[in-house]
Amino acid sequence: MKSTRDPRILSRYLSRCPVSQWFSTPDLPFVLFQYEKGECIDQLRSPDDYIQIIVQGQARIYTLRADGSYSPLHRVGPFTVLGDVEFCGQPASSNRVEVTAPTTCLALPLSLCRDKLEQDTLFLRFLLRSLSQKLTDFSTSESAFSTVEEKTLALLRQTPTHTLQNVEQTSFQLRCSSRQLLRALKTLQEKGLVEKKGRGAYRLCGHP
Repeated sequence: MKSTRDPRILSRYLSRCPVSQWFSTPDLPFVLFQYEKGECIDQLRSPDDYIQIIVQGQARIYTLRADGSYSPLHRVGPFTVLGDVEFCGQPASSNRVEVTAPTTCLALPLSLCRDKLEQDTLFLRFLLRSLSQKLTDFSTSESAFSTVEEKTLALLRQTPTHTLQNVEQTSFQLRCSSRQLLRALKTLQEKGLVEKKGRGAYRLCGHP
């Protein structure tokens, strides 16, 4: 992991983000963190110490089970907030955030700006949207649907394009293996509910 406060580099990344839509507080002490594939963000930087926003790259969030295995929760990409749950007062969980591609984050040290952020209504609304999206994504893959077929259909119905583009990423989101998802998609095809649109791409029938 590398960090920088170089104003030229920070300016370049800040220009790529709608910062004025996220914060009304001026002159925030941003720092840039750059992570390599395979690094765990939460182990390198405590979520209690920083609010981080991914501006480039991607990561996955998973929880550790008692037996040492992991259960996937969520894939995250640009403009995802990390540390939002902890900022709201919840203790750091057993979840892990692992970088799956070179990733750059804009970060704010809470020791310097927590009081200002707690008074920034624009930031608090941004935080609320972030938490709501994570809750929605998590609930999609939870036990409201008992089978992989039901979870897949629910996801396709909620996706604006009604299309699944990446089997591996979708299987992670649905907390199943790629093989289980492919079997479910084959079953849904046989039932006439889903059609294949290309390699790794599937669409809900009845949608253009």
